[in-house]
Amino acid sequence: MAHDAGGGRAAYPPLAYYAKVTLVVLAVLAGVALFWTARSVWVAVFMGLFLAVGLDPMVRRIQRVVPRRGLAVLVLLLALLVVIGALLYIVLRPAVAELTQLANALPGLVDRLTSPKDPVGSYLNRPEVRDSVQKFLKRLPALVTGSAKPVLGAVGSALSGLVTVGASLVLMIYFMLAWPRMVKHAERLLRDRERVEVAHESLGKIGGYVTGQLCVSVLAGVSAYAFLKIAGVPYPSLLAVVVGVCDFIPQVGATIGAVIGILVALSESIGLAVAAAVFFFVYQHVENYLIVPRVFSKTVALSPVTVFISALVGVTVAGFIGAVVALPCVAAVKVVLRYVFRDRLAALDAA
Repeated sequence: MAHDAGGGRAAYPPLAYYAKVTLVVLAVLAGVALFWTARSVWVAVFMGLFLAVGLDPMVRRIQRVVPRRGLAVLVLLLALLVVIGALLYIVLRPAVAELTQLANALPGLVDRLTSPKDPVGSYLNRPEVRDSVQKFLKRLPALVTGSAKPVLGAVGSALSGLVTVGASLVLMIYFMLAWPRMVKHAERLLRDRERVEVAHESLGKIGGYVTGQLCVSVLAGVSAYAFLKIAGVPYPSLLAVVVGVCDFIPQVGATIGAVIGILVALSESIGLAVAAAVFFFVYQHVENYLIVPRVFSKTVALSPVTVFISALVGVTVAGFIGAVVALPCVAAVKVVLRYVFRDRLAALDAA
């Protein structure tokens, strides 16, 4: 039997204490399980809030002309729809034309492949090749049946992703409309004036980054389209969109877009690929040393190592979306940490 220091019996907590601890543990586990089960919902909520915070500076600029918040949000949404519609039209029109060309050329391609006079047709008409093709056709139903489950899983994931994107856009509109009220409630909870200023500064990092990155990416896509169209590189509109989207990824995105453009140019000729490499090399230097410093000088104050590590962590956690949101989130967290450790930082500066 346990005794205390005075020789008496040790005082154990009552059974109600253990019951409360058990209930708390079970509640925490249930909350974690619920959070994990509904993680796609939380992703949609986070993306909707992130986009609303990022587009809020544009809404406030529109409110200088259109004072009402709802009308300002409507104007911004209509402008975004026009831009997205124009981009889709630019990309889909060449794709539909190329698909039509392929459909028209398909009968001639089949005739050429089955003709004994063609090298490929001569090879396909060999007895051993025909036997292999027949055996493959016999196994084809089993292969299709066996691959149906992965294909259905991929289709289900794609549909789930589309639902998440749609939910994010709907929540973005709601958050944009309710943002002033949400800010007022947050200010009442924070109470302290300095904390409110820190919160506004951290949110400003996200808003400034999203707005600035949109401008930088659009400029990169337009510049790439102008060069690719003049140089005669195939699929200039599609490549311009790829370059603009890749430019959202910090550090490595511009390089990925440039490599894709150079490879497509290489399919035409080596000289065209060299010209594309020179263009992307020059443009990236102009973007890194002239455009980006002017756009992000007051928004993101992070070292190159921090930017690179943030992008890697973001890609690991949430893929492309993680890479895009990692940098502004780290910049916002830096503002909060600077406030939390302000006394220590002041002491270090004084020393």
